[in-house]
Amino acid sequence: MLRKSVTWMLVVLLLLGTLAGCSGGGNESSAQSTGGSSGTEKPEDSAGEDLPENLAVLNTESDYPVVNTPITLTLMGSRSGSQGEWEDLKFFKKWQELTGITLDMDAVLSDNWATQKNLAFASNTLPDLFYAGSFSTAEELDYGDDQKMLLDISGLIDTYCPNLTAVLEKNPTVRSSITTPSGAVYCLPYINDMDRDLTTKYWINATWIEQLGMETPTTADELYAILEGFRDQDMNGNGDTTDEIPFSWSKGIENFYKTTSWFGATFDTSTMMGYEDDGTVFYGPFTDAFKQMVQWFANAWADGLLDSEIFEQDGNQLKAKGQGEELILGAFTSAGPYITLPTEYNEDYIAIPALTADNGKQEWFRTSGLKRGTFAITTGCQYPEAALRMVDWVYGKEGALYQMRGEAGVDFVYQDENEETCVVQWPEGYDNFETYRAKEITPNSGSSTPGIGGGTLPQVVNPLNDWINLQVETQLKPYWKLAFPDVYLSPDDTEKAASILADLKNYLEIAVGEFITGKRDVDADWDSMIAELESMGAKDYVAIYQEAYTSWASNS
Repeated sequence: MLRKSVTWMLVVLLLLGTLAGCSGGGNESSAQSTGGSSGTEKPEDSAGEDLPENLAVLNTESDYPVVNTPITLTLMGSRSGSQGEWEDLKFFKKWQELTGITLDMDAVLSDNWATQKNLAFASNTLPDLFYAGSFSTAEELDYGDDQKMLLDISGLIDTYCPNLTAVLEKNPTVRSSITTPSGAVYCLPYINDMDRDLTTKYWINATWIEQLGMETPTTADELYAILEGFRDQDMNGNGDTTDEIPFSWSKGIENFYKTTSWFGATFDTSTMMGYEDDGTVFYGPFTDAFKQMVQWFANAWADGLLDSEIFEQDGNQLKAKGQGEELILGAFTSAGPYITLPTEYNEDYIAIPALTADNGKQEWFRTSGLKRGTFAITTGCQYPEAALRMVDWVYGKEGALYQMRGEAGVDFVYQDENEETCVVQWPEGYDNFETYRAKEITPNSGSSTPGIGGGTLPQVVNPLNDWINLQVETQLKPYWKLAFPDVYLSPDDTEKAASILADLKNYLEIAVGEFITGKRDVDADWDSMIAELESMGAKDYVAIYQEAYTSWASNS
């Protein structure tokens, strides 16, 4: 696909050059780089070709190498301290060897990244490329729309990035989420397509449910009844009916907020914003579902269904309870059961499914999986087309796999003929694969790199994770709703929204905690809480996100 698109583009450019010559165009070149690159022009040869250098260097006969004439690009990126020197990592060596492009790299330790990146822009000493750039949306708009220092690549992607284009066609919301309100694309993302990473899972002991003679819950009321059974019965069979903890998790008020989906409203718990099908956005705490969620947990607290330390304990304390001599956790949240419990109990626990709310909705939130701002080309880059063809490698299976796991047969070994599963391996001197891949293989361990995640790649054999995958696939994914899209706020709106949100979140965390623990009454005091949130600017906050969402939707 790449060979055809580039070849046809060159044919068109040659025809334009011939027409320009016939019409007395003199020595002016009519072949311009798509996207406005100011590459050095190449003198006409005997066949009348007059391509600018940025296009003339491209290999149009095959996908790789990218160029038929060696070029060098400067690259600047954020390097984690756990990583080896970038020049020594296998990924960068392979990337340069494959593409024929030499990278002159400036890998800045992540602790100093923000400062060094800002200095590069302030002094206009910019590289050709930013890799693992960690650009905020405000920086994209500032350095792109306003200062014109980042290149708008929106007109280049479909021609020079066939792998990325295929990903965008499969996930059209991604293109909307990397397109600024002005219609430009300045940065490429990392796209995590591993389903189990895109949502929070709440686990419940299915064996205990069966012991109670009950079924997997389908509503919040049914879940409540099951938790009451966990509280009242000797579920672990040790003769003590008081040691079971029906529902627990490590501290974090967002663990309460996320369950609002059970009551009929799904929203992003970072921004606290959600959206209706008609495009109207809403602030989560203003919904009836949020009030129902708080009341449900207030009842659960009063009835002894929640861990008494749910507001204070950290992950290690929760794990200590899960790893004790007796199995005492009825339900909890973590990445997977085996993270908290002994591995032999992993498949005793199922994901609490998407519950049907009183308003008839049955949905569960998912995140977009995007990390925006990972890769950018500056306007001073002489070879933007070659740079895009180079980075496109990590949006296809081969490049994504190498960036994530290294070399087949050396760093991982396929376990089936269809190359759908694999096992990773590492040499002596390393305790685990993660440490090895950071030091020897890839910046993908510790840095926010461009590319795609592991969902479409061969899966690492791990029966424990297979169970998690199955639960997500059957209990949650069929009811997924994107919590809130990745929108762009202007720099001014970013600052204003952040200021308002900080006040709202601090107040809300205290208020919700007081409601759940009985210090405030939901029926009597709810309206006063809403009024206080409004006085803090919640309506202005919603207006900012409504404008941003509308702009995002217009790019869909």
